[in-house]
Amino acid sequence: MTIKLTAGLIVVIASYSAVAKDNKLSEDPTKVVTQLGASYSDEIKVSGSLSLDAVRKLNASISLESEEWRFGGSWLFDIGIVNFNFGKQSFDRGAEKTSYSVGTFMPLSYFDIAPMGWQIFAMGGYSHTEGDIACELDSNACPIIVSNY
Repeated sequence: MTIKLTAGLIVVIASYSAVAKDNKLSEDPTKVVTQLGASYSDEIKVSGSLSLDAVRKLNASISLESEEWRFGGSWLFDIGIVNFNFGKQSFDRGAEKTSYSVGTFMPLSYFDIAPMGWQIFAMGGYSHTEGDIACELDSNACPIIVSNY
């Protein structure tokens, strides 16, 4: 089991204060939309997002041929955004990984910090990942696992 605590600071994004919802560009990652899609790359995957309102959305994807899935969402507030994500991935020979995460970021301009008009974001979050590896019992191909916390 691996537990990883991540807290990052200072990601610089060249933008000014928050843009009103009506003025958002179609590729803006904070734009909340409902969409559904499917893809094929060795397996069929269905994914989509559901807009709950102008500032909240849920995302999900599932593989129709394996046990892989992902569920997450985001809530946009005046002071920042909160994201969460849960998921499971399957790999060859029965190996799998399950992960959970929650994170947030907020603009430092909320505290009147915007040097030269740049928007600086402080980020923080928590991530937990656990999984199994697969190896053949009759070979020496199994790696030695060293965990660092």
